Amino acid sequence: MDMEAAYAALIDCLGAPERPAHGSAFEAAIRELLSPRRNPRNADRVIDRLRERELLDARRLAERPLDELEALLCGLPQPRAHAARLRNFARYLVARYDGSPDAMMAGRAERLREELTAIPGIGAATADAILMRAAGKPSFAVSAASRRVAVRHGWVAADASYDELREYFQDGLDGDAARLGDLDALLSELGKRYCRAREARCTECPLRPFLPESGPIEPEW
Repeated sequence: MDMEAAYAALIDCLGAPERPAHGSAFEAAIRELLSPRRNPRNADRVIDRLRERELLDARRLAERPLDELEALLCGLPQPRAHAARLRNFARYLVARYDGSPDAMMAGRAERLREELTAIPGIGAATADAILMRAAGKPSFAVSAASRRVAVRHGWVAADASYDELREYFQDGLDGDAARLGDLDALLSELGKRYCRAREARCTECPLRPFLPESGPIEPEW
């Protein structure tokens, strides 16, 4: 499958996605820890609250009580779990990189991925999102939408693992971190408009030319 052609078709139909503006690599990482897929506006509001209280700093954030952080995360689902994840990440930065996000981001992608997924509360998709959007590393954060699109078009097997999907998309765009981030956003939007979990609107979808001749593959989701 020509991922470059599919990427171009998505851009033509949906337009180039807006890339979130971040003040620092640390801010970008924190935003990804706030589950921005679910509600990007809520994540942005939390970032503003943290900035107002001068908590966009690993050392300051690592020292704050969990109750205080939870109160700042109102509006997010499971605010206490998100607060714990933020503090765990900040403490990791302090312990491993003396609180320097830049020192962390300078490391090799696969090593950083191992370190991030070892932090309590951070899974593979969140680690990949941090690598892709905050560190500019060649990593792809697989979402439910990107999995649906890949399986329905027959690009991967229905039982493909997370890592198999990740590698498929990364290889398709030659590991270009910026475009992988765009692809993630485009596929998420495609999943909302056309490739829905319960309804595939293939006749209207910009990726219709990339479907198998027999039509979309619909496994047991």
